[in-house]
Amino acid sequence: MRLSYAVRFGRLRTISPSLSDTQAAACWLVTTRDGRYAYTVNAASSTISSYRIGTDGRLSLLAAVAARTTGGGTDAALSPDNKTLQVRLGNGAIASYAVAHNGSLTSLQDTSGAATSGTAGLATD
Repeated sequence: MRLSYAVRFGRLRTISPSLSDTQAAACWLVTTRDGRYAYTVNAASSTISSYRIGTDGRLSLLAAVAARTTGGGTDAALSPDNKTLQVRLGNGAIASYAVAHNGSLTSLQDTSGAATSGTAGLATD
């Protein structure tokens, strides 16, 4: 289940109380800089789910399976221009996806051996 919240005057308010994408083990969530789209990396399903973020902060599911990963993803990062989503896979490889203007994803490539054993996290530039 995915939820969205607002913080106002130090109080937390639920905006989207419950949104299912039918995927398992959401491990990481990233949002575009313009706040229009969000992506969750689902480690147990080896998928990425995509969401539209309304102007009021309400989430709506774009695609339960916007893209598939190999080996389950653990971390994600968007490029500063929001045109590329990178996902760190369980085997240390990095998968790259083009982000379209409508929030959809297209697989670009996997780069093997990008991360070494014992590393965690992902950053883009």
